[in-house]
Amino acid sequence: NSGYTTHQNKLQSNAAQRHGLDVMYERTIDSNNSIKVSVDGGYRESESRTRYMTNPLNLDSALLNSNDRSISSSAYSNYVNADLLYKLKFKKKGRTLSVDLKENYKDSRSDGTLNATTDVFIDTANAHYTIHTPLSQEKLSSTNTLALSGKATYTEPLSKVSYVEVNYSATLNNATDSNF
Repeated sequence: NSGYTTHQNKLQSNAAQRHGLDVMYERTIDSNNSIKVSVDGGYRESESRTRYMTNPLNLDSALLNSNDRSISSSAYSNYVNADLLYKLKFKKKGRTLSVDLKENYKDSRSDGTLNATTDVFIDTANAHYTIHTPLSQEKLSSTNTLALSGKATYTEPLSKVSYVEVNYSATLNNATDSNF
């Protein structure tokens, strides 16, 4: 005895751009020493907008309620990553030492909004009512991350077909995240 039909429209647009730069430098200092430096960094920006309009109708094609939602967001981020790798080969074949230092930095910010209006239509034998409910929300977010790490690796040959490898690594990670 009951049922309804929903009419929904959705309009959406998205845009994004990224600008980046990657650089790598590698040098063999001599037959036993080499160094490699890699750096990449960039900027990313994006925007998104979506609007939903929903209208459910009863079996008699009377409007039951109406909902209009708009969601928008914009975000950007900057990042820089660096890697320094030093390799040393000792005179004994298979004996090596390498040191790898890394840095990763990222700063991100975003802003999002939600605006919605809902109208509920109530029909009784005596009157017609409309309940109007507006909603407005905003979310701001900020994240900042800096990570530093280092790793040293030493290899020592035990025979012509086996060797031992010793690693030591340390990482420092500093991150802040704010949402409001």
